[in-house]
Amino acid sequence: MKTTDDLFVLIKSLTKTEKRYFKIYTSKGKDSSTKHNYLKLFDAIEKQKTYNEEEVIATFSDSKFIKHLPSEKNYLYNLILKTLHLYHSASDDNIKAAELLHYSEILYSRGLFNQSEKLIDKYKKVALTHEMPVQLIKSTRHRIALSLQSSKNSKKLERELIQTIHDSKLALEKIQNLQEYRELYVQFLLLIRKEGEYIRNDSGQSKFTPILNHRLMSDESLALTNDAKAIFHYISNTYQYIIGEGLESNYNYYSELTQKEAFDLSEETRRLSNFCEICIKMGKYSDAMILLEKMKSLPAKSFLEKGKQFYRYYDNLLSLYNQTGEFEKAEQLVTTVKTGIKQYETVIHKSKIISLYFHFAYSYFGVKDYKNALQQIHYIVNDPSDLRRDILCHTRMLQLMIYLETNDMLSIEHLVKSSRYFFSTREKLYKYEEALFSFFKRIYLITDEKEKAKLYTRLHLELTAISRPFTEKEINFYTHQINWIESKISNSCFVETLKSNHNLFA
Repeated sequence: MKTTDDLFVLIKSLTKTEKRYFKIYTSKGKDSSTKHNYLKLFDAIEKQKTYNEEEVIATFSDSKFIKHLPSEKNYLYNLILKTLHLYHSASDDNIKAAELLHYSEILYSRGLFNQSEKLIDKYKKVALTHEMPVQLIKSTRHRIALSLQSSKNSKKLERELIQTIHDSKLALEKIQNLQEYRELYVQFLLLIRKEGEYIRNDSGQSKFTPILNHRLMSDESLALTNDAKAIFHYISNTYQYIIGEGLESNYNYYSELTQKEAFDLSEETRRLSNFCEICIKMGKYSDAMILLEKMKSLPAKSFLEKGKQFYRYYDNLLSLYNQTGEFEKAEQLVTTVKTGIKQYETVIHKSKIISLYFHFAYSYFGVKDYKNALQQIHYIVNDPSDLRRDILCHTRMLQLMIYLETNDMLSIEHLVKSSRYFFSTREKLYKYEEALFSFFKRIYLITDEKEKAKLYTRLHLELTAISRPFTEKEINFYTHQINWIESKISNSCFVETLKSNHNLFA
């Protein structure tokens, strides 16, 4: 039988309180001696940094249960899931509703129809309050059976049956409506993951047209649930953001949204993260720092929540530091963030990790640690996934800047050629990028310092003239080529030049 590390990964995902609850739960009952074996197996696996089954077998070589390790591991795995279900049942509305329905069905089967009816009424209230149309559908058969058994007269029976069918039809309509919005959301998210967070051309924009022109995107009132409304606003606002329009309206939207109660912590960190990113783009750095502190203070409980909180916090914090020229602060976080990536790699999407590595590379560039900067760049460009094409474009620009800083002219020549081909496959080369490639193509051929200075000055004039449109300006946002060129012209420190001009496009 093939050895898997599923149990190891599950144990490592548990919080301290979840582990404590598991141990208390498994120590109870008549078969505590048997459960004690599972506790010992749990502890042995929990202590490992990487899963080693041979080590586990050697540890319990004198115990009988180790002869059946695969089945023992399977039992322990399901036992942990059971305790997690019990642990989170008090705080999960879906579990609460499911339990109420189950209890009502138990009472019904015992002929206790009045008691069963009381619980089904509570169940319906929970399902309606927390927008659970699926739960309402699940209860239809039971509610009909209960009405047929408990109704004292025909009028009451007719009223209850009509109401149950009405509730079911409405629930089905909401389910169908939400499903359609989710389909739009998935299509939209796939495009974002592939194309990146800004659209390079009209062709890229046209890919979003079928989604934006869908009948459900014409008016918010067509969204029948809060989840559907959230998707409507996410698509509308995110699209405006990636085409460079509506930053102010996005700021106002998230300013209001973050004041409202989120349905879970993951949703709250997502709102804060999106709002923080908008603040950074707008140069509202003080607002961004306040949002980051709020995000950091949220009490994440589950492994997934912690992973999302970790990525969203550090992705924005690193971006904030790099945008404001605080490269040393960003660079000091690299080891910590890489440790976190390793810890949460199972719940952080690869596109997010690529984003973090770009921040690493740029922070190393800012502190003139070009060797480490290139190592982060190699991680990005050698990644086999076709994700975050926008970051791949910025990475190649940064790589050219590093080669120029290190006077590696041969690498510049090679990278200019390969990068032009790479950018051509992205359907459009921006004027900003064209100007930079033209510059790099010429700079490595010039040895006279005065001629180099003229070339820098000419490039600066050209870039400042064409960097006002959002799509052009967005390129400068990531690696601040204009500030870098200014530092070359004035023979000054790039960091100080950036710090004095980081509100250039605010």
